[in-house]
Amino acid sequence: MRWIFTARMLKFANMQVTGASIPIEERYEKLSAAEWDGYGDKILELKPKKIVDIACGLGRVSAYIADQFKRADIPEPRFTMCDSDNSPAARPEYGFKTSQFYNSFVVMFEFLRKNGISNYEYVDVERPQDYELLDGRGDVIISMLGLGFHVPLADCIDDLYRMAREDTTIILGIPSIEDMPDWEEEQIREDLFSAWEVVDIKPEIRTHQTRIAIIGGKI
Repeated sequence: MRWIFTARMLKFANMQVTGASIPIEERYEKLSAAEWDGYGDKILELKPKKIVDIACGLGRVSAYIADQFKRADIPEPRFTMCDSDNSPAARPEYGFKTSQFYNSFVVMFEFLRKNGISNYEYVDVERPQDYELLDGRGDVIISMLGLGFHVPLADCIDDLYRMAREDTTIILGIPSIEDMPDWEEEQIREDLFSAWEVVDIKPEIRTHQTRIAIIGGKI
């Protein structure tokens, strides 16, 4: 996928993807491709009509998924983009010791349009009346470098359970064992996701300290 960025997008993207000196377009491609290796087969198999992207940032993950669906000649799903709209004031969040994270829906809209994504809606997670709209919304709920990084994953379980239907699949990029040494796979299965069928927890993907967890329907 050839990413399209404007100067304003590059400013936001560089703030959200830190720790490397290679061009942002190359970083996005490597990270997205590595994540896709962790969940791509499953999401193509499911052929979801609706995907909820939590902590979506600029929309990188959804844009990449849409591109892969086009390549596989599968109808593009409708995306629900979920994040806070708190630009330009950056504020600290959970998960990163030295960084601040913020997002702008205006920049996200621009990014999605430039990268060919038009079938989406958005939810401001800071607005309770909007957040409630997520209940039972998606065939697939996905969050890469969001839940478990900026917000403790244990704090989100009740919200995820409320959002999910019986047949919803949840795909999460969660911190690696090195980042969370107390979270062994058994604990993730039994303590966090005991109410779900845990389909798979994959080892670290290649370009980030992340594990892919694929969580099936509610038990």
